[in-house]
Amino acid sequence: MRVMKFGGTSVGSPARLRSSITLMLREREADDVAVVVSAMGDTTDHLIEAADLAASGDRDGAERVFQSLRALAISNAAAVAEELLSARGDAARHADVAAAIGAELEAAIAPLPRLLDGLALLRERTAQ
Repeated sequence: MRVMKFGGTSVGSPARLRSSITLMLREREADDVAVVVSAMGDTTDHLIEAADLAASGDRDGAERVFQSLRALAISNAAAVAEELLSARGDAARHADVAAAIGAELEAAIAPLPRLLDGLALLRERTAQ
């Protein structure tokens, strides 16, 4: 088994994410692969920014950061899905695949607004 670790820069844009996925798929042909992926680009910094804004009482600012991160993740995933499906000659499935990826991402980030609300109510954030 091969373990592959991709840092935030490696998955920080559609082009880099596509390259990382292509590498993972190629390696998977040769052996089993376990993949560890960091948050995209500056995602961690933006999550901390949202938490700080919420804890300072700026819930609207925290929501703007959250919505920006949400849109970026969905946009990057859809772009990569389109490119990979097109490369396989399967572009007709793009809408279905993009919708499925979007639903998975929405489910994964669904708790974040409630967490930000909690920080805004408490006006406090624990240290990292």
